[in-house]
Amino acid sequence: MILRTCSFFILFSFVFNIVAQKNEDSRQKHNPGIFWYVHGWNYKKDRYLPKYDRLVLDITYNDFSGDFSPFSQGYNSIGINTNAIYDIPLNKKHTITFGTGLGMKFAHIEMIDKLKSEHGGVVNIIPKTVDDTYEKNKLISSNVFVPFELRFRSKGWQHVKFHLGAKLGFQTGLFSKMFFPDKNQNSKINYSDKANRFTYSVHARFGIRNYAFYASYNLNPLFKNKKSTNLNWLQFGISISLF
Repeated sequence: MILRTCSFFILFSFVFNIVAQKNEDSRQKHNPGIFWYVHGWNYKKDRYLPKYDRLVLDITYNDFSGDFSPFSQGYNSIGINTNAIYDIPLNKKHTITFGTGLGMKFAHIEMIDKLKSEHGGVVNIIPKTVDDTYEKNKLISSNVFVPFELRFRSKGWQHVKFHLGAKLGFQTGLFSKMFFPDKNQNSKINYSDKANRFTYSVHARFGIRNYAFYASYNLNPLFKNKKSTNLNWLQFGISISLF
């Protein structure tokens, strides 16, 4: 009797485990990303409905356009954008949505040339000469922004997606760092007061599931004085959606 009872419970546990795994797999297909079950503080009845691209990281290569052509500076110019976005469905199938939220950008450009402050808040880029002894020259930017995105995706968890958007931002900091063989000569210059504090940019993403190619272009120039070197911030890279 005891042997039959034990056999029954073992068989029941095995069948239950298989069913549970199937249910779990089906739910995961509707919640792609690392944090499948993160849905806020309160329990949601629709927590297994498709929810995509709520926390997006853009890993970018940064560059200029304008008076200086792209790829004229150093190649080691990396940045990251963090986007926390509320995804609002615009149709029943959730294939068209509107996204908005809050984001932060940290980026730098490894410059070959150097920045020079002139009278009246003018900032120009001066080519490096043989007399310049610095080894590295970095222009570092930080920005807080509000994104607005119109999002299109195909139906299903293995979906193709396209995001077209814009950002309204505030540049919280802009400064350059110069590094010399003699560390005592290292310098840091703040250009925040000469930069356009409010920024306007357009961007796009195109990809599959949690991964996409990303591109962004600032519509207004980096520096507010019109006599400064005309520079518009560019970004290219990949986007990873965590959940």
